[in-house]
Amino acid sequence: MTAVLTAAAKANAGTAAERRGDTAGDTAGDTATAAAADTAANTAAQAIHAAYEDADLLVLHKPAGLLCVPGRGPDKQDCLSARAQQRWPGALIVHRLDQATSGLVIMARHLAAQRSLSHAFAERQVHKRYHAVVQGHMGQMG
Repeated sequence: MTAVLTAAAKANAGTAAERRGDTAGDTAGDTATAAAADTAANTAAQAIHAAYEDADLLVLHKPAGLLCVPGRGPDKQDCLSARAQQRWPGALIVHRLDQATSGLVIMARHLAAQRSLSHAFAERQVHKRYHAVVQGHMGQMG
């Protein structure tokens, strides 16, 4: 599992704001409409692609614009973890990426794997690699 984890963990941990699902003034509650619920259900059914899967872990492609975990409010319920759990019931989050970031996200298939993987992240045994994709030309310097 360590070799796969090391090879696959080319992702970054999410921000505190994404973990909280921050949006100023947002309140969760009875504000969901039938249309918003239908939209969330339809979007959640969209496919998630696995770069790797075994009995212990999943390495999933997270597209830019998708939350890793649900945020506050009915319009922020569609997320990678919800989509993954539809295909792999019991899948558990190990780390996160920012909503605007695309990349690989590791999820555990069971509680023991989540504990082991979370420990590896906490002990900095997971080596992350960042790649920037840019377009355009740099302006004249100074």
